[in-house]
Amino acid sequence: MKDLSGVKIFTTFDSVAQDAAEKAASEGIPVLKKQRKLADLETAMVVVDRFTGEVRAMVGGAEPQFAGYNRAMQARRSIGSLAKPATYLTALSQPNQYRLNTWIADAPVTIRLSNGQTWSPQNDDRRFSGQVMLVDALTRSMNVPTVNLGMALGLPAVVDTWTKLGAPKNQLNAVPSMLLGALNLTPIEVAQAFQTIASGGNRAPLSALRSVIAEDGTVLYQSYPQAERAVPAQAAYMTLWTMQQVVQRGTGRQLGAKYPGLHLAGKTGTTNNNVDTWFAGIDGSQVTITWVGRDNNQRPNCTEPAARCRFTSAIWRTRRQRRWC
Repeated sequence: MKDLSGVKIFTTFDSVAQDAAEKAASEGIPVLKKQRKLADLETAMVVVDRFTGEVRAMVGGAEPQFAGYNRAMQARRSIGSLAKPATYLTALSQPNQYRLNTWIADAPVTIRLSNGQTWSPQNDDRRFSGQVMLVDALTRSMNVPTVNLGMALGLPAVVDTWTKLGAPKNQLNAVPSMLLGALNLTPIEVAQAFQTIASGGNRAPLSALRSVIAEDGTVLYQSYPQAERAVPAQAAYMTLWTMQQVVQRGTGRQLGAKYPGLHLAGKTGTTNNNVDTWFAGIDGSQVTITWVGRDNNQRPNCTEPAARCRFTSAIWRTRRQRRWC
C-alpha cells in the first residue's frame, strides 16, 4: 500500500459558503420544528458553482455539526414540481414549434395508463383557464398545462432531456406522472440538472476534489472543470429567464419581494401530501438546492407559501450578510 503521509488534499469547498449553509440549517430548521411541532424535520442543501460545477457547500442534515447520513448525497426523494422546467426546456429546444408566448391547453385531460387505470391531473386551484402561455404556465407552476405539453412532446423526449441534464437513467421512467415530479433524485443530482440550465445549457460534472499534492510537491491529481454542451443555449436561457419570473411574480414571489435588489431565478417544488419541499435558487454565480422533509416520508405540514419560503429565505439572507451576491 502506498504511503500517503504528508499528502495534501484540496477541495472546492468555500469556507464562507459552507459556514453560511450550516448557519441557515442550524438556525432555520429549529424555527420550523417549533412552529410545526415536528422534532424530526430534516434538511439537505447543496451549493455549486453554476459554470464550473464545483461544489462550494453541502449540508446533509438539520444538525450539520454531526457526521452521519448525508441526505444531500444519499437521500433519494420525489422532486415534485422541480421536474417541470425539464418539460419546458424540452419544448423550447424546438424553437420552430414552441416559444415563450406559445399557447398551451389548460383544459381537463384524462390519460389511460398502462395498467388500464386513468389519471386526470388537476391544477392546485382545481380550475381551468382554457389556455395559457408557456411562460405563465411554468411561472405559476401549473400542473395541467405541463402535462398537456409533456404529452404533446412525447415522454421519451422529456426523458432524453433529463438524461442530458445529468439525471441517472435508472431513475427515469417514461410515465405521465414524471411530468409532475414522480421521479426520485438526490439533492446533488438535482443540483447537476439545474447547474446545466443555469450555465446556458453546458453541463459541468459536479466535483468537490480540486487537487492532491504529495509531500514533495508532486501533483498526484488535478481537476480541470470541463463543461460540455448538453442542451441548446437559447432554450436554457429562456428556461432560466422564466425561472426569474417565478421569483418575481410566480410561486417564489415571496422571496423576490423580500430581496428585490437581487436578481434571482428559482423554482419551488412540493410533492403529493406535501411530503417533500424543495427550492432551486440561482444567482449570478451559484446554484443552491434545498430540501426539507422527514426521513419517514410523513407530511411535514410546512408547505404553504409562507413556510415554504422561510427556509430558503434564511439561506439568501445569510448569503447576503456574507456578501455572496
